[in-house]
Amino acid sequence: MENNIVISNKNRKRNNFDYVEIPIKKKRKKSDIKKVAPPTAEEMNRLRETENIFHSNLFRLQIEEMLKEIKMSERTYNKILLWIEELKEFLMNIDISFSLTKGDLINIPNVLFPIKNKSKSIETNFVFMKPKSVNVFGSFSSNCSFKRCGIIDIVVEMPKEIFHKEDYLNERYLVIRNIYLSCLASKFIDLGNDSLIHPTIEFIITNNSEKPLLRIKPNSEKLQKYNFYIHLVPESGILKETRFCPSLNNIRYGWYFETAGDGKLNSPSPYYNSVVCQDLVTLKNEELRKNVFSESPNFKDAFLLLKVWLQQRNLKEGVGAFSGFLLAMFIVYLRKMNKLNHLMSSYQIIRTVWLGLDQTNWHSEGISLVDTKNECKSDHLKIFNSNYDVVFVDVTGNVNLASILTLPKYMQIKFESKYALQCLDDPKVNSFPALFMTPVVSIQEFDHLIYFRKLSVMKKVVRDNASTEMQLDFRNNIGLQFLNIIIKMLNRALGQRVSDIAYIVNPTILSWHVNEKIPHYKNVILGLKLNSEHAYDVIDKGPMANLPEGVEFRKFWGSKSELRRFKDGSVCETVCWVKNKDTLQMKRLIIRDIINYILETKFEIKQVHYLYIADQLESIIYDNYNKIFTFCGTGEEAVLKILSSFNDLSIKIRHIKDLPFQITSIQGTSAVFRYSDPFTNLPHVHSTIKKGLNFTEKTIVFKSDIFSKHTPLYISPIEAVIQLSVSKKWPDDLDAIRRLQAAFYIKLSSNLTKICNCICYPNYNYIDILKDGYVFRIRISNNSEISALKRQINSEGLIEYCDNDESMYLEKKLVQLPILSSAIHGLHQQYPAFGPTCSISKRWLRSQLLDDYYIPDICVDLLLSHLFLNAAPYTVSYQPQTMFIRFLKLISTLNWYLETIIVNFNDKLSREEILEIESTANKNRESLTPLTIATPFDKSGTLWSQPEPSVVILRKLTQLADAALHVIELSIFNSNSVEEIKTIFRPPLKGYDIIICIIPTVNSLRWMNIDADINTFCPIKNSPEFKKLPIVDFHPVRLYIEELRKYYGEFCLFFYDFYGGDFIGVVLKPETKLVKEFKVSNMKCSQETKNKLYFNVEAMIDDFHILGSGIVERIERY
Repeated sequence: MENNIVISNKNRKRNNFDYVEIPIKKKRKKSDIKKVAPPTAEEMNRLRETENIFHSNLFRLQIEEMLKEIKMSERTYNKILLWIEELKEFLMNIDISFSLTKGDLINIPNVLFPIKNKSKSIETNFVFMKPKSVNVFGSFSSNCSFKRCGIIDIVVEMPKEIFHKEDYLNERYLVIRNIYLSCLASKFIDLGNDSLIHPTIEFIITNNSEKPLLRIKPNSEKLQKYNFYIHLVPESGILKETRFCPSLNNIRYGWYFETAGDGKLNSPSPYYNSVVCQDLVTLKNEELRKNVFSESPNFKDAFLLLKVWLQQRNLKEGVGAFSGFLLAMFIVYLRKMNKLNHLMSSYQIIRTVWLGLDQTNWHSEGISLVDTKNECKSDHLKIFNSNYDVVFVDVTGNVNLASILTLPKYMQIKFESKYALQCLDDPKVNSFPALFMTPVVSIQEFDHLIYFRKLSVMKKVVRDNASTEMQLDFRNNIGLQFLNIIIKMLNRALGQRVSDIAYIVNPTILSWHVNEKIPHYKNVILGLKLNSEHAYDVIDKGPMANLPEGVEFRKFWGSKSELRRFKDGSVCETVCWVKNKDTLQMKRLIIRDIINYILETKFEIKQVHYLYIADQLESIIYDNYNKIFTFCGTGEEAVLKILSSFNDLSIKIRHIKDLPFQITSIQGTSAVFRYSDPFTNLPHVHSTIKKGLNFTEKTIVFKSDIFSKHTPLYISPIEAVIQLSVSKKWPDDLDAIRRLQAAFYIKLSSNLTKICNCICYPNYNYIDILKDGYVFRIRISNNSEISALKRQINSEGLIEYCDNDESMYLEKKLVQLPILSSAIHGLHQQYPAFGPTCSISKRWLRSQLLDDYYIPDICVDLLLSHLFLNAAPYTVSYQPQTMFIRFLKLISTLNWYLETIIVNFNDKLSREEILEIESTANKNRESLTPLTIATPFDKSGTLWSQPEPSVVILRKLTQLADAALHVIELSIFNSNSVEEIKTIFRPPLKGYDIIICIIPTVNSLRWMNIDADINTFCPIKNSPEFKKLPIVDFHPVRLYIEELRKYYGEFCLFFYDFYGGDFIGVVLKPETKLVKEFKVSNMKCSQETKNKLYFNVEAMIDDFHILGSGIVERIERY
């Protein structure tokens, strides 16, 4: 109020009253803020659609951005149209003088004939004439071509004068068509370099080897990235479409086999009929497609996105592929069925297409674009269903558009569509990268791969096993015949063991210069996806022996079939593939054994004629040393024995009654409880050489002078945690708590020795228990101890609780780790390949000299847990090798600086929590660790990745993973040799400044080395005794490295392979190259020259020798 009241000394009146001046409030000016217009109806619809259809606005934005990225600009589109007009004018005025008379050899100037016809001569007269018309069709005609490296389809209509009445017979149409195409190619070559067409003229086969296309490019540099495919179709009316009904024959038996066969042998030729008739109806189907796509631009956008989806899954091109044209016609079909309309968004169209592909059954019922009554339509479809594996009838009702689409490819399309819908329906993940951004690679997609490389083997299979009808219909198409025969047989043999058998023919597209010979497909790969419920079935149970089906079963399986009586009393034909004692690793290869048997007995294909890719990398984690134990394998059986022993020990501990504190739980924390130990503990064994060891009544200890020459093999303790109940008996003092815990260990040891006759060795911080040959190291998890570590007295004399390094380490090891181990244990139960995958991954990481100091074991487990829980764009594989290759791909492509890895165990994190974790991590990225792994138990994501791995280590890891991927692909597909694959487990020496070589006999894990010679080791007792507590957790090389890091970590980085590495790699930090001022604090590892300090490498190497006395063999400087 004092600021508002002013006492004026001016103009006082005579009565001496004081006047108060109150300022007058000024009128506020109208603000310049513009009024916000209410949202339009379109904006409201968009908002409502985003809320109802999309899980988040991000997915919608990603779709819109991708469309901007892949759509062809209007400017480029117009340029291409202008060039096409020039090409059209040239073709319509083309002047070629070329003719052939019946019986003439097909010889076109500068061009080799692009198909392998039965006769090298022509069976009719041919005279080249100008095209009837030239038009654009396909994606480009509706502006649905990709911006980069797009394909523009041009259709040339051949005049009817060049054809004859009976050209439907015996490949005549195909011969004339390809002569006409060759004439065009010859004319293009004659034009030279100065024409509108680039001189590189090629034939190309996309999915039909009998109808190659002509690929040309503009001579303009701006348009050379686009490929122009020239298709040929005949003028309408030259051949009757009804003549190509699937049930009719147009390839005569006598003509093809060159025999005077009976007319009854002329079986239907549905494949050939569709190949020819598709050219007759191309323009009619194209007109219908254009009409539908012109209804709404959203049809075009959806089509573009679906083409990207097909391309990322390698389903759009190649032998028997699901072409873009077939996809467009299916959109037309859904529109005719009123399942699509012009008001739908592109997202809704995509979803409806996937739903339609998933729900329709082209292989059993077929679909049709024909407008007829249901009864007539059903009868019409029956003719097609009886002649084709997959049926999609075109608008004329005369052609099966899906005749080239093979059944395996169609089933793969159905599977991928269903999986795409599952990704869309999962609100907790952003499915856009998995569906549209990530390419699918065969070696990462399938559990098993069968790699056929020799064309002669495929030809022999077709020659010996293809029926006359198949050879007559498919003729020179050896690939399709081979695939039909092999896949049909494998489906019968494998049954429910596999969920999908797919194939890949390489290269997917054949292209060659027009004056070169026709190339061959290089190889055929069969890919198998296992059905987890039946893949590992030991027995194939057949019909009862006295039934006719039993005879057929015995005939199929031959010597493998045997009679067995089952519990229900039935006696059935069976095939047994493994023995009861065989490991799970061997059971994972039952399918390989079945396929090897089928290929050899049914087709006489030896194993040397193909590569079987499934378990080559699993040999890395075989325990070849401990051969007296038959349950080793890849470790799963050994883990089960440990768990059985541990559970028995837990029960006995719980039953001890006179303990001072009640036990609430006993949980394992070692990697073995997570199935992720590369070399799972086995019952400990003793070397026959006892020199240097003292055997006391209960334990084995070193003699005083032993260490320098003899080191026992490493025995890892199996760690577990006892959780005690909350009690007031615990004191507040930290030392008192720890003494009380030590007393508990002594009491527990005494009881176990009396009750269970176990060998126990209590320590101050833990107790070691020897049971069944395993050493269990058990610690107490006590909240009172953690609270006492956190307790501090501040400057004001008040007690406060603050985290410190020791309390955080104890809480992480004794509280958080048991919970996480239980979650990962459950994950392995869900996905049995998890444990072996972890083992292979850790073995690879350690072999790159990245030990637990740089990349903690638990971080590897969490990364793989993320991979198994977020497998998209793949499904989870049941083969460890496949998942390991995916792990390498994840490591090589992960953006460590931006991405937060979320491991959502048991779906405990809701969508809101996941978004909150991602948002928080993005805001605080600079303060977080480079590797951030969030779980339901640690939403901050930094609990397990502090202080390592660092940015430098992660960058190195990315490079190593990328190089390992390249080596695996080359070695598996080229040689399939385990020895070549092992190269990724041998670290390169390049890049290290110093190499410290270790004395081999000192290395307590020397038998785990990738190149270890097992025969040089001491033999093992056949019946090991488990009556003395062995030397546990003694690894002198690891202790040596810990000393090096402690004293020289500020100058160097030390790298070592924990699993039997025979050298230590040392990298000098960049700071060591700096010249420092002469100070006492800078004197360590330095030498003085002219009052300047230089880093003294030689002196440090001498220190390494002294510290490593008895461990170091030699030190080399690079």
